[in-house]
Amino acid sequence: MKFIYYNNEINKHISCVICNYYSDYFKNNILPKYPNTPVIICDRMDSVCLNDRNFKSLVEYDVTVLKEYVFKNPALNNYKYNSKRYHLHLIQPTMAPLKKIQLSEEKIEKILPCSWNLNQYSFEGKTMIYLKNMKIDHTHKNIDVFYICHTHASVSTLYDHRKSIFESLKKICKKHNLTCKLLFGENITKKEYLKYLAKSKICVSPYGLGGRISLDQMGILTETLIIKPDMSYLDTIPNIYDGEFSETMKFFNPDISNGYINQENEIEQLILDSGITTDNWSKNIKFLKNNKLKTKNYDMKFYSSKFIKTIKKVIDVGR
Repeated sequence: MKFIYYNNEINKHISCVICNYYSDYFKNNILPKYPNTPVIICDRMDSVCLNDRNFKSLVEYDVTVLKEYVFKNPALNNYKYNSKRYHLHLIQPTMAPLKKIQLSEEKIEKILPCSWNLNQYSFEGKTMIYLKNMKIDHTHKNIDVFYICHTHASVSTLYDHRKSIFESLKKICKKHNLTCKLLFGENITKKEYLKYLAKSKICVSPYGLGGRISLDQMGILTETLIIKPDMSYLDTIPNIYDGEFSETMKFFNPDISNGYINQENEIEQLILDSGITTDNWSKNIKFLKNNKLKTKNYDMKFYSSKFIKTIKKVIDVGR
């Protein structure tokens, strides 16, 4: 099996063409040389949505798009969302999609979940490997609740989401006399960030520019219980939000369209359910440790095998 990656090297005999986006140069100069070759786009958009260029390519041309994570409900692909980020509509459900574009079932089936950006979305990035090898001592976890994040002030809905969680956690931690590490928009080194996380029992992981952020994986690797806004709308490989990791990941409804009180109550209840305010926290340690052990199955061999199988499937179907 031979591939061509979109660069200056052009092979004469190839099985497929792989690129990050479908440019005019690509369309006019590359594809005419390989008219019957499958085209695969590795979409770089850090959201479940496609970027505009690749959405247009999917509509107008015969391409397959690989996404780090995709909609669990395929019908959600038929809309364009604010800032190309579906999760912003979960924060503000009153905000309607920008536009509806009806994709055929055949087109939707060409949007596939497949990890290719391993440095960001896998258990094989440099930081993830470092945390995989870190021995976690639960007797040294002296921080009850961890919440450290950027403000993302340039996206007002996302800023409001992150700020609301910060304000809620200040109240919750004070009310229940919890030891917390809460920083919103303050500078902190990566080394300090990881040190605090490893010493935390619970971390609250907000939405980022994409719904998924690296803390979701780092929380698993530091054997930390993760409280997260709803991620049940997506599918990814491996699906850390469902199935085998579900005990580690607890979801709340991020809707703040009518104020923050419902979200705050849900977060508070998830914290209380963990047993952290009683002597029942130790019930979590066994599954937190087991879930970290499971990540050993997701190594370079796993990701490369999944990638190759997905590419081969596309090639077998043909363009």
